[in-house]
Amino acid sequence: MKDFTRQNVTNWMRSNWESYMDNTCFELNTTSLAEAAADEWDQADQPGPLDDETHWIWDCATAIDEDIVTQAREIMQEGNSVDEVMYGDG
Repeated sequence: MKDFTRQNVTNWMRSNWESYMDNTCFELNTTSLAEAAADEWDQADQPGPLDDETHWIWDCATAIDEDIVTQAREIMQEGNSVDEVMYGDG
Protein backbone atom coordinates (compact mmCIF):
# COMPACT_ATOMS: atom_id res chain seq x y z
CA MET A 1 0.00 0.00 0.00
CA LYS A 2 1.13 3.53 -0.71
CA ASP A 3 2.13 5.83 2.12
CA PHE A 4 -0.49 7.91 3.90
CA THR A 5 0.40 11.23 2.27
CA ARG A 6 -1.67 14.18 1.17
CA GLN A 7 -0.97 13.45 -2.51
CA ASN A 8 -1.86 9.76 -2.28
CA VAL A 9 -5.06 10.49 -0.35
CA THR A 10 -6.05 13.20 -2.84
CA ASN A 11 -5.46 10.80 -5.74
CA TRP A 12 -7.57 8.15 -4.02
CA MET A 13 -10.36 10.67 -3.42
CA ARG A 14 -10.25 11.75 -7.07
CA SER A 15 -10.80 8.13 -8.07
CA ASN A 16 -13.58 7.42 -5.56
CA TRP A 17 -15.56 10.64 -4.98
CA GLU A 18 -18.57 9.50 -7.04
CA SER A 19 -19.42 6.87 -4.42
CA TYR A 20 -20.00 9.71 -1.92
CA MET A 21 -22.07 11.97 -4.19
CA ASP A 22 -25.82 12.34 -3.66
CA ASN A 23 -27.13 12.45 -7.21
CA THR A 24 -30.46 13.88 -6.05
CA CYS A 25 -29.16 17.07 -4.44
CA PHE A 26 -25.72 17.07 -6.11
CA GLU A 27 -23.88 17.24 -2.80
CA LEU A 28 -20.69 15.42 -1.90
CA ASN A 29 -20.55 13.94 1.57
CA THR A 30 -17.04 15.16 2.34
CA THR A 31 -17.12 13.62 5.82
CA SER A 32 -17.81 10.15 4.40
CA LEU A 33 -15.15 10.67 1.75
CA ALA A 34 -12.54 11.61 4.37
CA GLU A 35 -13.61 8.71 6.60
CA ALA A 36 -13.35 6.24 3.72
CA ALA A 37 -9.90 7.55 2.79
CA ALA A 38 -8.74 7.24 6.39
CA ASP A 39 -10.10 3.72 6.49
CA GLU A 40 -8.31 2.87 3.24
CA TRP A 41 -5.01 3.62 5.01
CA ASP A 42 -6.05 2.13 8.37
CA GLN A 43 -6.10 5.63 9.88
CA ALA A 44 -9.73 5.63 11.01
CA ASP A 45 -9.09 4.40 14.55
CA GLN A 46 -8.91 6.93 17.33
CA PRO A 47 -6.81 8.90 17.87
CA GLY A 48 -6.17 9.74 14.27
CA PRO A 49 -6.65 12.29 11.53
CA LEU A 50 -10.44 12.12 11.77
CA ASP A 51 -10.26 13.43 15.34
CA ASP A 52 -8.15 16.42 14.32
CA GLU A 53 -10.26 19.08 12.62
CA THR A 54 -7.09 20.75 11.31
CA HIS A 55 -5.66 17.59 9.71
CA TRP A 56 -5.01 17.86 5.97
CA ILE A 57 -7.37 14.96 5.20
CA TRP A 58 -10.30 17.38 5.61
CA ASP A 59 -8.66 19.84 3.21
CA CYS A 60 -8.32 17.07 0.63
CA ALA A 61 -12.04 16.27 0.78
CA THR A 62 -12.95 19.96 0.55
CA ALA A 63 -10.65 20.41 -2.45
CA ILE A 64 -12.30 17.48 -4.22
CA ASP A 65 -15.69 19.06 -3.59
CA GLU A 66 -14.54 22.43 -4.86
CA ASP A 67 -12.77 21.10 -7.96
CA ILE A 68 -14.20 17.90 -9.39
CA VAL A 69 -17.61 17.77 -7.78
CA THR A 70 -18.49 21.37 -8.59
CA GLN A 71 -17.88 20.57 -12.26
CA ALA A 72 -19.91 17.37 -12.05
CA ARG A 73 -22.75 19.14 -10.22
CA GLU A 74 -23.00 21.73 -13.00
CA ILE A 75 -23.02 19.01 -15.66
CA MET A 76 -25.74 17.00 -13.89
CA GLN A 77 -27.89 20.06 -13.24
CA GLU A 78 -27.84 20.70 -16.99
CA GLY A 79 -29.27 17.21 -17.45
CA ASN A 80 -26.12 15.70 -18.87
CA SER A 81 -24.32 12.54 -17.80
CA VAL A 82 -21.03 13.10 -15.99
CA ASP A 83 -19.56 10.06 -17.73
CA GLU A 84 -20.72 11.31 -21.12
CA VAL A 85 -19.21 14.76 -20.68
CA MET A 86 -16.05 13.82 -18.77
CA TYR A 87 -15.23 10.48 -20.38
CA GLY A 88 -17.06 10.50 -23.71
CA ASP A 89 -19.33 7.62 -22.65
CA GLY A 90 -22.95 7.45 -23.58
